[in-house]
Amino acid sequence: MSKRSVILGVTGILIVGIVVYNLPISIPYAQKVTLSIFTIAALLWMTEIIPLHATAFVIVLLETLFLRDFPIGTFFHSFFEPVIIIFLGGFVLAAAFQKYGVDSILARVILSKTPPTPFAILLSVMFITAVLSMWISNTATTALMIGVLIPVLRELEDKRFKKGLILSIPFAANVGGIATPIGTPPNAIAIGILAKNGVDISFLKWMELGLPISIFGIIMISILLYLIFKPTAHKLFIPLPPKAPLKANQKQVIAVGILTILLWLTGPLHGYSSAVVALIPIVIFFGFGYLRREDFNSIGWDILMLVGGGLALGTAMQQTGLSSWIVSQIDPTRFGIIWLVVIFTSVTLIFTTFMSNSATANLLIPLMVSLSVSPLILSIVVAVSSSFAMALPISTPPNAIAYGSGEIKVKDMAAVGVLIEIIALLFMVFAGQYLIKFLIGGL
Repeated sequence: MSKRSVILGVTGILIVGIVVYNLPISIPYAQKVTLSIFTIAALLWMTEIIPLHATAFVIVLLETLFLRDFPIGTFFHSFFEPVIIIFLGGFVLAAAFQKYGVDSILARVILSKTPPTPFAILLSVMFITAVLSMWISNTATTALMIGVLIPVLRELEDKRFKKGLILSIPFAANVGGIATPIGTPPNAIAIGILAKNGVDISFLKWMELGLPISIFGIIMISILLYLIFKPTAHKLFIPLPPKAPLKANQKQVIAVGILTILLWLTGPLHGYSSAVVALIPIVIFFGFGYLRREDFNSIGWDILMLVGGGLALGTAMQQTGLSSWIVSQIDPTRFGIIWLVVIFTSVTLIFTTFMSNSATANLLIPLMVSLSVSPLILSIVVAVSSSFAMALPISTPPNAIAYGSGEIKVKDMAAVGVLIEIIALLFMVFAGQYLIKFLIGGL
């Protein structure tokens, strides 16, 4: 997009924001300003005229310029919330795993133990991808797995089943990220916004909820892929590179990774927060030279800023009372919890099909926490549902990477992706909301 197009687009969106501010609505000045900022952020995130993380800075700039009754730290603090540190720790861990080939080692170990049947290989590819995406970004995981498998799969004679195997990678990355707080930005956004509203969800507590949903997703998607892209052969062989002994630095990186994950999982026993634990890999890997400045610079700072911007937007909506006002216009008491889950899961899936799941979570979760009916359940429903939207290449970066391989068409992705979204909606209505209520509570 040319600079002229960007300038015209941003100018148009700012004009829309001014129009929204001047609407004849009887609300206080601060709420009008925040509604205008919300509109501008939503349009910038939907159109991606400027990068998503740049929109995060636009939010904070507008908040500090026009909400001067609030201390400046109210909004800047969002960029150093504990959830940001947790995510940073996850990124550092991922950087070390990738630099020292730990992710490739894991992929080889699991595939080497897999029976040579098509469904077993499909399930193994999805399992490896999902496990990696719990700790490494979904995008990086997909890039790794596509890079490892595409050269091999291109030699596969069963062209139809090959499409299923390739699609299994982004789909598994999308749902695998649900399992941990650091797996995907919507999880972090939900945890961060809920924490600001007095609801603390620990690393382990999220995993108790997210892991079963991820497992359900993997099983459901693997069955769909197998049935839609049914293989012609009963056996399938994937050649793997020869096994090499672990080097000392690989063993050390694995040890730090295991220690960090164990400490994340045992928070209730030792009493330290997940953010404090996240500092361990940061200090060790950078302090002792496992990772260097170029590794630091390549960390997903854009994602961290995007999450921070979403938290800042949520803070403004809460502090000014805008979210409460919006919710009062909706009047959720007219609906039962089942209909609310249907409505907000559907809205989330539709939004995320065409825009970033992080942007969707940033827009919807601040509204959910202000609802008078089950705000905790609905906040998590939005976060989880955003990871099930995968009907198009533009729906998620992993989808785009898989589509970019040139081995699949949009109709191949949509054929499975739409079914996944329908089943995800049914799951959230008939099982997901009850799982959330049972494991975390029904606040």
